[in-house]
Amino acid sequence: MDAIALEIIIGGAAGGLLGLLYFGGLKMTVDRLPTARKPGLLFAGSFLVRVILVTAGFVLVLRESLAGFLAGFLVFILAREMMTSKFRPSPPGTAAADKGADRDHHP
Repeated sequence: MDAIALEIIIGGAAGGLLGLLYFGGLKMTVDRLPTARKPGLLFAGSFLVRVILVTAGFVLVLRESLAGFLAGFLVFILAREMMTSKFRPSPPGTAAADKGADRDHHP
């Protein structure tokens, strides 16, 4: 395997990991906001930590290879799409939304 292919694979893996870290952290933060004593502080702190970690990760990847960085950024965006589609609420009136409504309302 040549060096550029390996850089692309490593960069893509790093981008996927960074995407899961960033958007998984966002999901955890959003889930905790309703019960947080200081939701603004929780949200701001979480955002700051997530941005610092993702920026540091991408800087490390970019220092090694532009091709790896571009692959990582592409996979990061794909991770965003996967996470948002997985956790996006169903529109009202759809079968998935009606199923969730039945589960939430017990007689």
